[in-house]
Amino acid sequence: EGGLEKPDLIVTNSGELSVTILAVRHLPKMDMFGKCDPLVELVLGRHIHATEHQSNVLDADFSNQGPFLFPLVDFAQELKGGLSASIYDWNRTQGRQLVGEATISEEALYNEANKWRGERVLFKITQPVRFSGQQRLGHDKSPTEIEFEFSWQGKKVKAPREP
Repeated sequence: EGGLEKPDLIVTNSGELSVTILAVRHLPKMDMFGKCDPLVELVLGRHIHATEHQSNVLDADFSNQGPFLFPLVDFAQELKGGLSASIYDWNRTQGRQLVGEATISEEALYNEANKWRGERVLFKITQPVRFSGQQRLGHDKSPTEIEFEFSWQGKKVKAPREP
C-alpha cells in the first residue's frame, strides 16, 4: 500500500536513570590534618542515595560506588528541580559539614537523555560546586567540581494495534 510500517515497540516516558559519581576534585582542607573526608548525597524527586565517605583526600574517586538507580515513572515530571548533589565532610565527632552543592538542571538531563530516545545512552557532566551561593575553591585555589556519569534507559512497550 506504500504506507510507512509502524514499529512494534514505542518508548514511554518511564524508565531508569543510573547515576555514577566519578569524582570530586579540588576539595578544600576541612579538618585539622589539612584533608577532607567527603561523601556525596544525591537527591532526585523523592529518591535519595549517598556514597560512603572517603578518608583523608583532596581529590575523591567515587567511581567504584554505584551506580545509583533512580526508577522514573514519568521522566519529565520527576526531573522537576533537577538532580542535586550535596558534598559533605564526614566527621566522627561533629557529624557532617557541608562542603558545597551542585545541581544538574532538569533541562540538561532531559535534553541529554532525549537525544537518544529508547536507546541506552551514557553521558558525562562536570559541574562546579557552590557554597553559600559562591564558587567553592579547593585546597589548590582551583574550583571544586564534581563529575557524574549518567545512563538513561527508556521503558519500551508494545505499540497499540489499530483495528
